[in-house]
Amino acid sequence: MTQNILYIHGAYASPTTFRHLIEHLPDHRAVFADYDCLTTSVEGVVRHLKATAADNFGGEPYSIVAHSLGGLVALRLAADGEPVERVFTMSTPFGGSQMASLLTLVYFKTPVFADINPQGLTIRGVLASRISAPVRSIVSTSGGSPLMHEANDGVVTVASQTRLAGPEYHTVEYNHFEVLLADPVIALAQQFLFEAAD
Repeated sequence: MTQNILYIHGAYASPTTFRHLIEHLPDHRAVFADYDCLTTSVEGVVRHLKATAADNFGGEPYSIVAHSLGGLVALRLAADGEPVERVFTMSTPFGGSQMASLLTLVYFKTPVFADINPQGLTIRGVLASRISAPVRSIVSTSGGSPLMHEANDGVVTVASQTRLAGPEYHTVEYNHFEVLLADPVIALAQQFLFEAAD
């Protein structure tokens, strides 16, 4: 049976994000999310992706591969009754971003800042979610931005990436973007999505 995988990119990105990863995974049916985090909230993306998954997978179970903000979308889908088999996330801000809570005050009409505000509805919803599907999360630790006063990958703090209880965490020494190209991460994705599913 062909594996169904929904790919969900992060903020300010596109489906191209996953090109390298897909080239190194076994054959599967790939469907891509494409959204604009400046105009669409996580909940809006979830509503759209439910229809996308139904149209492309016909109600069959599917796994999710997600990067950064896409990981929050993935968990909302998994918690919302979708037939999700497995969730593989990379560099996901499960605990949100303190900087976003400040930016929300200025850019209050921009969904992405509200979505990653640690006190916002999206982060609180993700942290309270019950997800029955296995979740493997890659924690990127290299690239440390001096704008954050704790360990980070250049974009998301390590503390935020490990805030959610339940996932199987794997720490790698790559930055927020290198994680998408790293051979060890590709191997972890292949093992989790294809070999563990057999």
